[in-house]
Amino acid sequence: MNAQQFHRISKAHTRSGLSIAAFCRKQGLPVHSFHYWRRRFGQERLASDFVEVKLQDLPSSPSAAPPSPIRLSFHGATLTLTEGFSTQSLRACLMAIREASSC
Repeated sequence: MNAQQFHRISKAHTRSGLSIAAFCRKQGLPVHSFHYWRRRFGQERLASDFVEVKLQDLPSSPSAAPPSPIRLSFHGATLTLTEGFSTQSLRACLMAIREASSC
């Protein structure tokens, strides 16, 4: 297998929404092979990969400064989120970036 072949398999796995084990079972690919090729060719994040980000609320005090905006950058696109941002709008923006980056 070469890097391009693994990239196609990895992209198919991402699109499937399945766990690696379930995807490999469905494709008839041994799980250990998937992990081997991922270590060999997939260390860098692929354009379609998203990383889950969890934010924790910080304790506020009366003298606390207003929260700083959150900036997310992904393959040249930057989103700036301010307090009270719409999660639906954020989801739509992320999906648009994801679709544009897969072209």
